[in-house]
Amino acid sequence: MIWVDGEFKKDGKLEISTTAQGLSLGMGVFETLLARKGRVQFFNEHLRRLSEAAIKMGFAEPDRVLLKAAVEEIVSGWGEELARVRISIYGLTEEDSSTVVEVSAVPARGSEVVLVESSFRVNEWGALVGVKSTSYGMNVLALREARAMGGDEALMLNSAGCVCEGATSNIFWMIGDRLHTPALETGCLPGVTRRKVIEACGVMGIEVQEVSVGKEALEEAEGIFITNALRGVHRVSCYAGRTLQDPKVDSVIARIQNAYQELAQNHE
Repeated sequence: MIWVDGEFKKDGKLEISTTAQGLSLGMGVFETLLARKGRVQFFNEHLRRLSEAAIKMGFAEPDRVLLKAAVEEIVSGWGEELARVRISIYGLTEEDSSTVVEVSAVPARGSEVVLVESSFRVNEWGALVGVKSTSYGMNVLALREARAMGGDEALMLNSAGCVCEGATSNIFWMIGDRLHTPALETGCLPGVTRRKVIEACGVMGIEVQEVSVGKEALEEAEGIFITNALRGVHRVSCYAGRTLQDPKVDSVIARIQNAYQELAQNHE
């Protein structure tokens, strides 16, 4: 089942014109959310980012009440504990758009991540910086490139050579007692999970520095993890061929994982 502009479609089919800008020009935005036992995590934060992206793309702001009701109904009919919820807004013309809600299984993943550097670069001055756009081709190609090299996720630098983000995630790393993550000025996506991890670390007394630095910082890192809505906090076991295995740092990352999960379970 999917939901399209206020209507549920049990056949799961979306009809869209070949001239629609969402299809022909990639004019669209989306959010991916995790639902656990029928409860969507951080719905309001994701909807706020979706609304900001929609306005930036020239779409009408989505109806929060209507969307929440649609998401809750679709998720309630899902028969598994975990669900991947995607809310998309596709441009039809310069004036009109279509909003779609769909649910699917959460992809199975290993407990750790192998991170490799991508040959692609993020344009920190681009028009779509901070927007989770359906023009996602570069991210898909970066991920394919990483998998061809035996990796699970691609590290992307920006045009200035600063650490920016993963192809599908935000990135954090530890040097000494300090946790670092790319500043938004690098062009990274302002991830909801990223922000919640920073909040959780603040409560735990772990300092997080938002920085603009080169990849040399990761080469010095004693521990790295990535974040997104479906993964939560996911430890990196290997970066650029270097195994990351420090019991002290791994213990800190495990504490952050637990703090994030607790925050997610007690927040709507």
